[in-house]
Amino acid sequence: MAKKDSRLGVYALVLHEGDVVLIKKAKGPFTGLWDLPGGKIEFGESPREALEREVLEETGLTVAEAKLLDVASNHFRHVDAHGQEWDMHHIDVLYMVTVESLDGLKVEADGLDSLGSAAVPLPEAGELDLTPFARLAVEMVQPGG
Repeated sequence: MAKKDSRLGVYALVLHEGDVVLIKKAKGPFTGLWDLPGGKIEFGESPREALEREVLEETGLTVAEAKLLDVASNHFRHVDAHGQEWDMHHIDVLYMVTVESLDGLKVEADGLDSLGSAAVPLPEAGELDLTPFARLAVEMVQPGG
């Protein structure tokens, strides 16, 4: 029987001079796919504090500006590494984020959630193997999106 879990997280569509910053997922149902930096809001954190922490942890970048873009609900099932089936419901608070520079961008694995990050020209991002949520976010800011 599938275990049920709901998660509330914040995610950053990080844009800098025509590039979007993505991370490669190291674990979970979307391992190996490109995703937005972000994650769970910790107890006592505001969404903005969680956003800044997650962006820094996963990419090494500091948020300069952040604007609420959307709130999305994602429902999916997956089987974890231990064979447990999960029925997942994610509520994802999406921000459009700018950074002053890509200096310090972590391209190596962080030992936790990311196999590394990369800055990709926005027009090329849609051609990558993206998580469904990252694809939705990238399409929102693409011309004609």
